[in-house]
Amino acid sequence: MLQGSRFGALRMGRRTKVSIMIMDYLSRIPDPRPRKVKHPLNNILLIALVASICGAEDFVSIAEFGEIRKGWFAKFLDLSNGIPYHDRFQAT
Repeated sequence: MLQGSRFGALRMGRRTKVSIMIMDYLSRIPDPRPRKVKHPLNNILLIALVASICGAEDFVSIAEFGEIRKGWFAKFLDLSNGIPYHDRFQAT
């Protein structure tokens, strides 16, 4: 589980060509879930990827990281349904 300030000190840079390439790659992965979903697959995958790189070790930590960095993710993800809960990361 994350500790309150563990991810708070991370500095996220501006969106770069690399982040655009990652989003392009993730959007090509077919979503095997039923068509009516609350969170797009590329949102779940990108949040999980970034959180894991930054030290998240379980699904609860991934969801907490997403909440802590929600403002940053909102710059390039559709978060109209918010950050997925930990059980959604686990199920996906």
